[in-house]
This record gives sequence, C-alpha cells and structure tokens, in this order.
Amino acid sequence: MANNAAVQTYKKDWYDEGLGLLDQQWRCNVFAPHELIFHLVPLLEKGVEPRIVNVSSGAGNATALRTSSDMPTYRLTKYALGGVTMLWAGALKGRIAVNALDPGWLKTDLGGPNAPGEPADGGQRMWEICSLPWSETGKFWYGNKEIAF
Repeated sequence: MANNAAVQTYKKDWYDEGLGLLDQQWRCNVFAPHELIFHLVPLLEKGVEPRIVNVSSGAGNATALRTSSDMPTYRLTKYALGGVTMLWAGALKGRIAVNALDPGWLKTDLGGPNAPGEPADGGQRMWEICSLPWSETGKFWYGNKEIAF
C-alpha cells in the first residue's frame, strides 16, 4: 500500500504562511496517512509480506529543517510523516513492513515544471523500495538507498 498524497503551498516562512496553513495541511500530510494505515492493517495482514510505503520528501528531513526555513508547513508535515512511519513500523514489526520514500523532486502538480525529475523516476524509486527485503522496515529511502529522516 502506498500513501501518496500531499499538499504544499510554497511560502517563504511562518509569517508568510500565517496561522491557518499548518492546521489545514497537517490533515492531508500527516493525519490522512495515519488513518489509512489504521483502517487497512486488518486487510494488509491477510497478505504475504505486506508493505506500507509513506511517500515523503527529502525537504522534510532533519537536515532540511535545520538549514531551510522556506515552506515550513510542508517540511514539518513531512518530518512528522517520518515519525508516523517509525512508530507504525515498530507497532507492526514482523507483520507489515512500513517505510517512507523520497521519490525525488518531480515534474508533477506539486513539484512544478522546473523540477529536475520526471514522474517515471518516482515510479522507479517506488519499485525499488518495494523490491527491498520485507524485513527492511522503519526506514527512509530514496529508491533502494537508505537516507536519514
């Protein structure tokens, strides 16, 4: 199962975003993936080596939070999705593999026309993470390369 939904409104900082954006986007970028996992676990457990892949972003890793203050809501919600990934991975260890994927900056509605990657590149990285050994869980990946949350 892939959790691949996100919203991003590019703003330069917290003041540019105002107070409402975090509340609005937290629902899609953090709560929705958590709720989907919660409801699908019983079905996934009926499968063979079931997997959950939360589509995240390198823009939301700890280093990015320390070094870039633009698009703070997007960065923070993707960082929180890493926490959701790690906690579900611990709760489901040995039953369902749970990982996060950075598909890269892609030419999509969210990534925009100036992104360096094509949507097919993200699809290839999704295939790579799904081809990892099922025992790999609770990690952040860029394709088949582990990266830091």
